Amino acid sequence: MIISDPGILSWLKETIAIFFLTFIHEDAAIVAAGFAKVERGLPLIYAYLPVYTGIVAGDILIYGLGRLARENRWLRSKIIGPKVEKVKTWLELNLVKVLIICRLTPGLLFPTFVACGWFRIPFWRFAIVSITAGALYSSLVLTIVILFGDLVLFKLGYWSWAVLAAVVIIFAVRNYINQVRNDKQKI
Repeated sequence: MIISDPGILSWLKETIAIFFLTFIHEDAAIVAAGFAKVERGLPLIYAYLPVYTGIVAGDILIYGLGRLARENRWLRSKIIGPKVEKVKTWLELNLVKVLIICRLTPGLLFPTFVACGWFRIPFWRFAIVSITAGALYSSLVLTIVILFGDLVLFKLGYWSWAVLAAVVIIFAVRNYINQVRNDKQKI
């Protein structure tokens, strides 16, 4: 089947871009999806699905990194640190709470999901919680961004999207800098 409708082709490109943006930064992907919905008229399903599937795919990939690190010394040296080593028992007892909290708390998701793989938390248990939490989180946050975006666009104008994007970027950079500092302190 060849897609020739320019509107659908444009939406497909945006959907693919949003999906891959989730691997870089989930919240930036949500803002991009909200902007595309509000400003460009992207149908809600084309905004929601790539955010949700990207979040879940990213979660599973990070879990897989933890599993792979058990077998690969180089990867283990790059991603397994003190944060991962401390959480096994706590993680097993509180998996649902932990996965929900780390979804909402910057900087916790990567080491927590790596730890799930590293400590061989059963994949299906992890996946079910990740799929459920991802659905709730992406639905709620994307809805807020769309409602806020609608209000902001029509009341404050286009520059407000730039401010929102800048806030997301500032938090992402701040979290990255804090992570680098923490890694240097470990050495």
